[in-house]
Amino acid sequence: TFDPYRLIEYISVQQGLPDMRHERGFTTVGDGVEYRIAVEFEPRPGLRGAFDRRLVRRAVERAMQRTIANLEGRLGAVRTSEPGTR
Repeated sequence: TFDPYRLIEYISVQQGLPDMRHERGFTTVGDGVEYRIAVEFEPRPGLRGAFDRRLVRRAVERAMQRTIANLEGRLGAVRTSEPGTR
């Protein structure tokens, strides 16, 4: 999905990982922009699911935190809420 200036959604597929749905949302707030970031995935069955729930989830959370930190570095002060996975 692509709604110019508001929403971008896409699926990432990588060997050895569950498929992930990514969402990036933008909303005008006053004279600025609110940026939302979300990643969603279904843990795979069996032992791979345990890997997904523990390690993959943490890796996704770290990547989201790095994304926010990079935005702060580029744009200056950025007001954020805690990023998370769904």
